[in-house]
Amino acid sequence: MIVKKYKIIAVASFFLFLSCSNNIKTEESYQILNLLIRDFEKTSILHPSFAPPPSGSYIYSKNDSLNQYIYFYKQYIKKKTIFIENEVLEIDETELNVIKDCKGINTKNEFIFNNKLKSIDYKYLSSKKNNVFTNKNIQNKEIDAYLSFSNIIFNKNHNKAVIIFSVKYSKLNGFTSIVYLEKEHYFWEIICEKNLTVS
Repeated sequence: MIVKKYKIIAVASFFLFLSCSNNIKTEESYQILNLLIRDFEKTSILHPSFAPPPSGSYIYSKNDSLNQYIYFYKQYIKKKTIFIENEVLEIDETELNVIKDCKGINTKNEFIFNNKLKSIDYKYLSSKKNNVFTNKNIQNKEIDAYLSFSNIIFNKNHNKAVIIFSVKYSKLNGFTSIVYLEKEHYFWEIICEKNLTVS
């Protein structure tokens, strides 16, 4: 009778451990997804820049500068409408070769490949600008960018991760990157990002 009780406790503990482990992976995954979305929101703003001067000698006036900064301000306050694709991309070991020279990464046997994340649960996504949309049937909304993510692969200690991140502005305008992140003091940080494709 006592042996049976210990067996039940041992089995229950094992399943509780697996459940906690899966919850940790899920929580870590959405922390990374939200970090990448926020980072994209920041970097998608166009910064003030000046076109090359016309032929001959042309001196930019205060008016030229003012127009550029007004344009920048309008871009800054405009909310970029972002759509998050529900289905996740696949990531395989050969793609890790692209980031093998990133600082702190060891691509051989460090990461555990699994396909736990089959689709993105939108309720865990957050945007400071509240401009992330998840329904393709958005009425009267012009989408500025479509974002897709792969499964996130972690190392054994869950303090390193790799993800594929895809951005599409239009059919012939977009890029796909592979991103390497590390966790320090409870926060994920992007360490290295390399392009896989550009169109």
